[in-house]
Amino acid sequence: MRVFALTLGALLVVVVAVNALGAWTAARDEVRLQAVPAALRPGEVALGYRNVDERRFQRGRLGAIARPRVVSFGSSRVMQLTGALVGVEPASFYNLGMSGATVEDYVGLWEILRRQDKIPERAIFSLDPWIFNTDVDQVRWRTLSREVDAFLARRGRWDALDMALGAWSRAKELVSYEVLRDSFRRLRRLFRSPPTGRRATPDTLIAAESAVADRQALRADGSLIYDGPFQRRPPLEVQEDAVRWAATDGPGLARFRWNAERLRLLETLWRDMRVRGVRITAFLPPYHPATWRVIEADARQRETLDQVRRALAALAARLDVSFSDFADPASVPCSADEFFDGQHPRPACLRKLFERLPAAAR
Repeated sequence: MRVFALTLGALLVVVVAVNALGAWTAARDEVRLQAVPAALRPGEVALGYRNVDERRFQRGRLGAIARPRVVSFGSSRVMQLTGALVGVEPASFYNLGMSGATVEDYVGLWEILRRQDKIPERAIFSLDPWIFNTDVDQVRWRTLSREVDAFLARRGRWDALDMALGAWSRAKELVSYEVLRDSFRRLRRLFRSPPTGRRATPDTLIAAESAVADRQALRADGSLIYDGPFQRRPPLEVQEDAVRWAATDGPGLARFRWNAERLRLLETLWRDMRVRGVRITAFLPPYHPATWRVIEADARQRETLDQVRRALAALAARLDVSFSDFADPASVPCSADEFFDGQHPRPACLRKLFERLPAAAR
């Protein structure tokens, strides 16, 4: 028993040490990377975006851009959206999409916009159903925890119990498996990075969009350019990938436990926006046709999607928000060749989607 306790204690110390080192690395990266979002100009792109903390990058970028007229919130599924697709000038649009973004991410980014007096006229929300699934790990937003805390305090929802729960939740990160995985990724990048004298700078991370070639990059408006090989995958490979992703519950619909608190947080966010005159357009983004067929054939996934759809439609009706359901690609319509994989639509699909929105929501 003593050996077991000692072993468990030693493992716990290692996990805490790795996560603490990962947190330190993230803080160091934020300081170093602030120069990149601040230096990025229209017509330029940030290279190596997949190797940075997206939330820290967006925090820095929002401090550098002018007030946008239109912003978009969502996961990587909305990151192909540009001002041209929305119908506004490039300088008037900013894409706040991020990998694995959930409601707390929207809240944190909104709080930054509000605090910097950059409140947009219109906000577009691409809402993934899995953000309301308690069983899907959602921890990346904690990079923006201080902004989320500030929002909740401002809205009068941060009492002593909330503060205690928030502190406990952050303390649990030191032993969280998801945070441990993220810490390992950070440390792997740290040890693979070049010597101090050759570290990446704005001069090496920023390039003209015309010079991107096959590299993945982020435009100055926050929209993403996928790397060339990913964009050119043959249709059969994309379809097989879409089926495999759906069969392993990539959409997060098969094993689903409703998170009512996250829906309430979204309502609080939307109310705060509406009070400030922001027009809100929200939609469920489309899946690849092969993914959709798997979802349609599964009664449990259909039931989950219906639950999410009804909840969002009711919330939108209460707050005068435009809501559309485009989960079925045929409702747009988007064909199989208009997807990068099982869930990420190409710009051509997004263009059609915006043409399908009610006139008042465009």
